[in-house]
Amino acid sequence: MPSESFLTSTGQLVSSRDLKMLQTGLSPLCSRHLQRVQYLGSTNEGHVIVCTYCDEEAGGIPSGLVRLNLASGSDYRPGWINCDAVDWPGCPPPDVRWDSTSEKIPIPDASVSEIYMGYTLLHTLPRYRPALLREVWRVLAHRGLLVVGEVDMALVMARWVADPGDSQTAQLIWGELGEPDHPEMHMWDTHRPGYTETTLQQTLEAAGFSCVCRVRVHSPEVWYELTLRARKIVAG
Repeated sequence: MPSESFLTSTGQLVSSRDLKMLQTGLSPLCSRHLQRVQYLGSTNEGHVIVCTYCDEEAGGIPSGLVRLNLASGSDYRPGWINCDAVDWPGCPPPDVRWDSTSEKIPIPDASVSEIYMGYTLLHTLPRYRPALLREVWRVLAHRGLLVVGEVDMALVMARWVADPGDSQTAQLIWGELGEPDHPEMHMWDTHRPGYTETTLQQTLEAAGFSCVCRVRVHSPEVWYELTLRARKIVAG
């Protein structure tokens, strides 16, 4: 059973904690946009549910267009256009050289059906983020899907305050900083100011995106996951 199912509204894999919160109406997955939850059963990895979202009213994801993976890093996705500024050690090189801080996305207007941004904003200085999101809006087609994966700072900051010696939590907040294996990646590993669910949702909505909701695309072991999906809906 694959854990990544965020491109549809069926078969999402969630943890026991998330399932309990869904059943009690305190959903960390979809906040105010979840309409219905149907529990299907358990697997070794978690619980499978079916969610119905309000964004389905906008129609399906457009077909026949390209899919972009922005700041792909070590997450190279076959069948997608993987864009990044550098080669990540031990990983396939990106298909397109692209820097989120200084360049337009080299894709025509409204030609993309889906965009995945895994920790892209976390590695981009805040002053560059509005222009980046304008570029994302430009290249997405009407009804196009945007999935933004970040680190949930509400979770990791609380854990770090409780245990400042936790090196994993420190890396989630400030980045790996090129240590110890790849010091040449120092500038690319540094993390910029992050988000809570509320501030990330507000950021996407301020950029014009609709139907913003929280989803889980990783296994429950990725306890710090903050992934929101949204749609570009063109009025009229």
